This record gives sequence, C-alpha cells and structure tokens, in this order.
Amino acid sequence: MNRIALHLIAGAAFCGLGTAALAADYGAPMPGPGPAPIITPYAEPAGGWYLRGDVGVGATSFGAWEETSLVAPAGGVAAWNSRSMSGTTFLRGGVGYQFNSYLRGDITAEYRTGGSMHGVNYIYNGNRTFADAVNGHWSSTAVMANAYVDFGEFWGLTPFVGAGVGMAYNQLTGLQDTGVGANNLGAFGRYADGGKANFAWALHAGLGYEVNRNLKLELGYRYMNMGDAKSGVLTCYNGTGSYQNCNSYLTTKKLVSNDIHIGMRWMLNPPPPPVAQPIPVFAKN
Repeated sequence: MNRIALHLIAGAAFCGLGTAALAADYGAPMPGPGPAPIITPYAEPAGGWYLRGDVGVGATSFGAWEETSLVAPAGGVAAWNSRSMSGTTFLRGGVGYQFNSYLRGDITAEYRTGGSMHGVNYIYNGNRTFADAVNGHWSSTAVMANAYVDFGEFWGLTPFVGAGVGMAYNQLTGLQDTGVGANNLGAFGRYADGGKANFAWALHAGLGYEVNRNLKLELGYRYMNMGDAKSGVLTCYNGTGSYQNCNSYLTTKKLVSNDIHIGMRWMLNPPPPPVAQPIPVFAKN
C-alpha cells in the first residue's frame, strides 16, 4: 500500500512540474522587432539663389502705324497700303530666388536684336496719288520682374506658369522714306533714330527638367507686350536740291511678341540630397 502511494505521489509531482513548465513557456511575452529605418524625402529648405540665361526667337505683331505727315486732304484719303515687321531673336540673363518647391521669382534683363520693318502709304486727293515707302529696323531692351509657380514633377518634367512686369525701351533706327513728291520729282528722306520707354508685361508657360541638383533646363513660351516705339523727326528732300525738317514722326503701336525660348537655371546653394530618417516601429502585443 505504501509503495502504491509513493508511485501516485511521484506521478502527481511530475505532472505538476510539466504543467508549470508549459505555463512558463506560453505565458512569456514574445520579444518585438526593433525600430526599422524608413527612407523619407528630404524637406527642401526655403531659400535658394540661382542664375539664369536664355536664348529665344519671337514672332512680332503690332496694332497700328501712325505717321504725322500722313494726313488726308479735303475730300481725299490717307492710309497705309501695307505694313510688316519681322520677328527677332533675343538674349536674356538674370538672377532669381527659389522660395520653396513651388514658388520662385527672378529679375531679368534682355536685348531683342534688330528686326526689319517695311510699310507703304498713300495720299489720294481726288486726281493724284502720292506714295511713300518706309524701310528700317526696330529693336528692344527690357528689364522684367517675374514670378513663377511650379506644379510638381511628372515623368521628370516640371510644368510651370508665370507672369512678369517691367519696362521696355523700343527703338526705330535706320528708317528711310522714299516716294514721289507733289512736284513729281523723286523725293526721299530719313527719320532720325528714336526710342520710347514703355510699361511692359508678360505671361509665361513651360516645362523644366532637373539635370542635377545644380542645373535645371527650361523650354518656355512667353507672350510679351512691349508698348510703342517712336522714331526721330523726318528730314526730307524738298525737290530743289536741299533738305528740310518735315515735322513728321513714325510711331508703331502695341508691339507684341510671341516667344519660344530655351534656357538654364544654375542653383547657387542647392538643397542637400535626400537622407534616411528612422521612424520607430513598436511591436503589437
């Protein structure tokens, strides 16, 4: 009887130890994973100076030509029969500031090379027509303050729009007037070179491409209103072997150019490259 009791006691003790061991195994908390590094984009700091340069071509249009001496006589007609102004090329440079990832602005100076201009006018007094042909060149220099909004990057390209205001100085040079005078002799004259300063404004649109963190390329379109241009006074041949002040000026109104340009922006202090920013991850109990 004692031997049987001993066996029962030993079995109970063994079972108790096994249960305690299992309880210890299942009840211990599982260690969770440590913090995992997660790569996040670097927040570009506000502020960044840049230099820019552009070269482009422009198609020119205009509102009207006005010539002081082109006055209709009583019962007659005075008008331009034809007028044209060629397009030009231009060079532009400036300095700008990148305020943040979507807003930037710059101040630019540009020179628009000389384009040709040609016009023919006539005065009809009822029985005779007097015609004059005007030929010469025009050019423009402008200083503009511009602001742009970038719309983020899509397939490596950044679309943008912008607007600018400033001042344009438009010149008419080398204007020659030829025609037939009232006495049927060959009359000719020359306008003195002249210029006029105007308020100018522009609208921009285009695409940018980041070559690296310093260099950005641009392909852009610009609509630019440059105001008016005015010549100097006309000195003309009077048919008797001498010249006289004809008190006549030529003004071209509302010069407008539709420009296509390519350019670059060089960041002077580009933002640093993206860095890893670790974010702790906690285990789920």
